[in-house]
Amino acid sequence: MPVTHSVLQYWDQQQKIFSESLTLLRERPGKIATHELRVTIKKTRSFLKLRQELTGEIWKEDFDQTKILYLTIGRFRDTGMGQLLLLKSQRNENIFIPSFKKHLGGLCGITKRWLKQSVIDYDGLKIETLFIAGHASFSAIPDEEMESKMNILIKNVFKKVRSLAKHFRKNAHKIRKLLKDVYYWLKAWNPNPFFNATGMKRFKRALDELGYWQDRLEFENRLMHFRKEWLVKGTEEYAAARKLETLITKNRKILLGEAQKKINALIIKRKEQFQKPIFAGKTGRRKQALSGVIENN
Repeated sequence: MPVTHSVLQYWDQQQKIFSESLTLLRERPGKIATHELRVTIKKTRSFLKLRQELTGEIWKEDFDQTKILYLTIGRFRDTGMGQLLLLKSQRNENIFIPSFKKHLGGLCGITKRWLKQSVIDYDGLKIETLFIAGHASFSAIPDEEMESKMNILIKNVFKKVRSLAKHFRKNAHKIRKLLKDVYYWLKAWNPNPFFNATGMKRFKRALDELGYWQDRLEFENRLMHFRKEWLVKGTEEYAAARKLETLITKNRKILLGEAQKKINALIIKRKEQFQKPIFAGKTGRRKQALSGVIENN
């Protein structure tokens, strides 16, 4: 499929999902619609970045209200993830922290009310304008131009990631954000010249590992703050919280290590692909011909 048509199809799909998820949330708030809206906002933002790289068109001011909606959804999602991770620790590790469980439940109720109000207050006029403008912008770019510019842009992102990966633990969040954009762009560019279907699955698994790492980091920070602020040293809950923090830290290190291996494999492969041939010009052809003669003999 031509790249421009493929990108347009993906862009228009996000507009449809955004509208449907927002309508569903206004009628009956739920986890599925919340997840769908959060993901499609991330994808929309990613393609607005791509449009700016391709055409120079700015977008952030018109995205301000949508950003607030996204952050509100994020608060609701983070508290729900905290509850899930705490429940897993109870089931798998037999660790119980009743006051922290109650604390998360209270936060979940607060963030749910925030989300309901944010969805009600949201005016979709600016995002609709962005969707229409985005369609016009992408459709005006010839296939060859879009393919060439996306190739250069994605190679530059991989180059930046290789530099950041020298200090992977410190830059893990930045790496995830950069690669998430590339992943969305390549999902739209189907088939793309960088990864086949298997490669895209490996790419997704690497990003998933970083996502799990990020969730546990947020949970650990929230738990540690609660323990230091509210729990009394020497009590059972304080000891249980410390134990869970230690387990989460170990789990995070494992997840980060796995993600680092997968991402290094991906970006090293890309670096080899971008390197110029060893031989070039007449001298190169003579050497290649001579090499072929030697091998034949």
